[in-house]
Amino acid sequence: MMTPTYYRPPAISINTTHKAPQAEFSAGKASSYLDLNFALISLKMSVSDRIGAPESHPRFHGVLAELTHLILRRCFNSVEQTALSVVTLWLLTYVLTTVYTRCTRISGVPGPFWAAYSRFWLLRAYASGCLWQIYHNTSLTYGPLTRIGPNQVLLSDPEESMRILAPRSKYERGPWYDAFRIEPNRPNIISQRHRSTHLRMRYQMAPGVHTLWFICHPLTNVTQYSGKDIANFENIMNVRVLDLTDHITADWTSTADSTVVFDLGRWIRHLTMDTITHISFGKPLGYVENGQDVMNFTGVVEQLLPVVLRFSLFTELKYVLQVLARIPCFRRKLFPHSTHSTGLGGIKITKDIINSRPPPEPRTKSDMLNSFLCHGISPTEVESEMVIALVAGSDTTSTGLRATILNIISNPPVYRKLQQEIDEAITRGLISSPIQDTEARRLPYLQACIYEGLRCHPPLVMPRERIAPPEGDTVCGYHLPGGTIVGLNVWTSQRTKVYGTDPEVFRPERWIEASDEQRRAMRKVWDLVFGYGTTKCLGENVALMTMNKVLPELFRRFDICTIDPQRPWHSECYGIFFQKGFNVRVSKREAFS
Repeated sequence: MMTPTYYRPPAISINTTHKAPQAEFSAGKASSYLDLNFALISLKMSVSDRIGAPESHPRFHGVLAELTHLILRRCFNSVEQTALSVVTLWLLTYVLTTVYTRCTRISGVPGPFWAAYSRFWLLRAYASGCLWQIYHNTSLTYGPLTRIGPNQVLLSDPEESMRILAPRSKYERGPWYDAFRIEPNRPNIISQRHRSTHLRMRYQMAPGVHTLWFICHPLTNVTQYSGKDIANFENIMNVRVLDLTDHITADWTSTADSTVVFDLGRWIRHLTMDTITHISFGKPLGYVENGQDVMNFTGVVEQLLPVVLRFSLFTELKYVLQVLARIPCFRRKLFPHSTHSTGLGGIKITKDIINSRPPPEPRTKSDMLNSFLCHGISPTEVESEMVIALVAGSDTTSTGLRATILNIISNPPVYRKLQQEIDEAITRGLISSPIQDTEARRLPYLQACIYEGLRCHPPLVMPRERIAPPEGDTVCGYHLPGGTIVGLNVWTSQRTKVYGTDPEVFRPERWIEASDEQRRAMRKVWDLVFGYGTTKCLGENVALMTMNKVLPELFRRFDICTIDPQRPWHSECYGIFFQKGFNVRVSKREAFS
């Protein structure tokens, strides 16, 4: 075996016979000169050892041991010093990785200065309560693709958004969705990021959520499919809408000499909660009947969702929650549980109903709960899915109704034209009492108001983030490396030139005046309001049917005006809108009476 050879410094020769310099050198200077030479030689030897010598070299282990001992002695010699060292190391690592990301990834994409260095810019945007406005102003300032985080961009171009959301797209759901798990260790229909599993869940749930037949829309000539698993769905809707109008007539109508202040926004939420619980469980929870938030469900949702949406920015915390969810005492305190009778008590209601019923038989038409069970969703999974249905089904529909009603009653020409269309349809016997969904879809101006109301005020402005594929992608002319997170700006995408020269204006006529080709292009972009491709909202048809019934029944019976036109409501946006104090004056219409 050959003996390895290592670098040896050359011998140092000092010429002592040279006489001229000796007179100028003192003993101390000569010593310093020798020390300098030996130091340089030692440094060269050390560098050579580090680069070229094998790790088994004794000098390497000695230097490493001394360095480790020095660090431990100076930085971790006490609890306080250890804590300070850990925090300092974390901050240093964060700063270095942030600067590296800022300079090497998506550095060419424009955006706010601080957004490129930290997610706290986004956190501030969420905490402001006007997320839609910050997103919109940012996109208007920096363009259709804007950098809003160290590794995050915001996309407002509708064509690129549809390409990213298309069924065959290589983009996957981002970690943002993890924040919407009801239980940290079990994904639901919203938080499931695995593509094939998510598609399977959609297939299982669609028959219980979609509730229309093949219908040809009068404005778009687009047919929509839906299942038939809920018995008498439209009758359920009729009962719920009439329940609301009867309560308004009895308790909340004003007269010529008196005004009764009616919080229309709160009662619309009561209506949507009764509707979704009736569809889900076969009976309503009694929001409209009792005139209050049953189980404090709405109150807890309005408290929790802003926190959840901020948490969605720092999804690293999900690992902490997954650990806490395995500890029984923390699980009951921190997460929805079947023992909770208030707040997100939909789990308790769901579990009680499942236990009280016999196993559903195949092809049995009853309610959404039975439909989910019949299509292979386990009782444990159903508990989480029903909470998601209650939150998503009531919040978004309520926001769409409120915003559309406010836009209508704030525009007198639109208001008069809509009431005139409804009155003429009643006179000609074209609509029933209550109106049927197929009848409402034959009223072109009503449909134009619904489309325009949802376009001007999308119920959701969450980014619905996607992750760029490993090979990267080019979006709006910018190269995005693999792993870049792309958020979608729905609000701004609904204000593009496809809608004409005045997209900021609520003008339902645009849907009637447009040519067939233009209307198809508008409808294609409008579809982004409810998502696109395989991530399209399962409850779109439920929301549209609700609006098709509520709007005609309100405007055929009542005249509605705001109490305070300068401040018609208080609205906050954290990705989902929370609208309070939508106070109106309601009076009976002479034509209806």
